[in-house]
Amino acid sequence: MKGRILWNPKAGEGKAAEYVQILKERLEKSGSQVGVLETKSQEDLIQKAHESCDNETTHLFLFGGDGTLNDAFQGLARGKKRPILGIVPMGTGNLIAGGLGISTNPEEWIESMDFEQWRWIDIGKANEEYFGYSFSLGDIPRLIQDTDRGLKKTMGQWAYVKEILANGMDFAMHSLRIENKGKSWEKNYSHVVVSMTTQVKELHFAQGANEANDGLFNVYLFEEMGSMDLLQMVRKGYEGGLEEHEKVKFFMTNSLKISSEEIEIPTDIDGDPGPSLPVEISIVPSFVQILY
Repeated sequence: MKGRILWNPKAGEGKAAEYVQILKERLEKSGSQVGVLETKSQEDLIQKAHESCDNETTHLFLFGGDGTLNDAFQGLARGKKRPILGIVPMGTGNLIAGGLGISTNPEEWIESMDFEQWRWIDIGKANEEYFGYSFSLGDIPRLIQDTDRGLKKTMGQWAYVKEILANGMDFAMHSLRIENKGKSWEKNYSHVVVSMTTQVKELHFAQGANEANDGLFNVYLFEEMGSMDLLQMVRKGYEGGLEEHEKVKFFMTNSLKISSEEIEIPTDIDGDPGPSLPVEISIVPSFVQILY
């Protein structure tokens, strides 16, 4: 095996360096060749991921969260021969890794990682941007993006909940045109979520497409909702039946178009700002092999 490690010194509150060394030593003990490359910017990571799509690199290892993975996807998408991908989760959410059943404990995961056990995964594409977990639009994605970085460091995902609750339940409604499989309709929705899985770590919040390479994503269209509706949806989510709520329209598909006459509607891709509407969302089937 010839491996390459890409890492950002800022990943994991600056703790990435020690885990990089642990992984490097484990790879070398197995007789593998390994190169370690520090990334200096988003574009640098994209470029280095693209350069890993050569005929020699068999495994590419990434240290970071969902944003790091999506940047790598942008680079890997430019290559034809993609290496097997190993993820060492070191972000705030790590939703992509959690959805794939990968341990979010870096040292534990590195020690248990089987370099010969992998599977193909699908990813999503929203216009020209790739995502591994979800695309969404509405006030909640905007609030998530605006959450204080320091708060995220101390509270993790609960920081997002605090931000949402602090801003109340008065979510804006958006007039949207939804097109799917030759059908189209126009209606007001507060939020749209397109997810690659119905799992957040150990929590399965709904029925639907759950396999890493089933060729489908899940679509949730949320109508106007008050505080009681939101609480009921949270309960339904914990019970695994979010799609059963009367104010949620749910379906599975592999392509979708969303448009609107409104000028500014906030969108999100795995915690970062997403593309402006109109947006065409599609599955990229069997995009890359990933260790699990």
